Amino acid sequence: LEPLRVVIHTDLSMGLEEYGYDCYGSACSSCFHVRDVDDGWAIPYLLTDPSIEVVAILVQCGNAFCYDACTESCDPTRPCEGIDKMVALAEQMVAWSGTNVPVFGGSRCQFDPQGATPAGTTKVLELLRAQGPALVMGIGNAADPAYMIRDLTATDELYLIDTLVLE
Repeated sequence: LEPLRVVIHTDLSMGLEEYGYDCYGSACSSCFHVRDVDDGWAIPYLLTDPSIEVVAILVQCGNAFCYDACTESCDPTRPCEGIDKMVALAEQMVAWSGTNVPVFGGSRCQFDPQGATPAGTTKVLELLRAQGPALVMGIGNAADPAYMIRDLTATDELYLIDTLVLE
């Protein structure tokens, strides 16, 4: 039996002090995201399950924002320390698992139907085009899967998302 090919899409914000909705119900405060542990359990499990082949991990803002939602608007081109930290944490999980799975930074903002596809999301699409279809497992918000669906629909390649599962 062939392993199930999976792209993990995550907002792995556990342990980060960033703005976000996880902060006592308000997007206007900064806090440690100690409660957001679901992604932190799911990723190592998926990386070490022999019935699953993780194709890539795509990290995006979600519970931890890349900006102060009370005073700023999101700029998708602005660097985001939060995503950089999440990518580093996902890369540590990959190293601990002994696998060689690429990790990419995805969307810094919510989905913009007219917006440019984030670079990391484009890299995941390139992997799917080169390696074939995979299940996309969204354990973060749905911005990057939305960009993937939009772009693959435009090129008549939606078949590259074998299944879409959103948390």
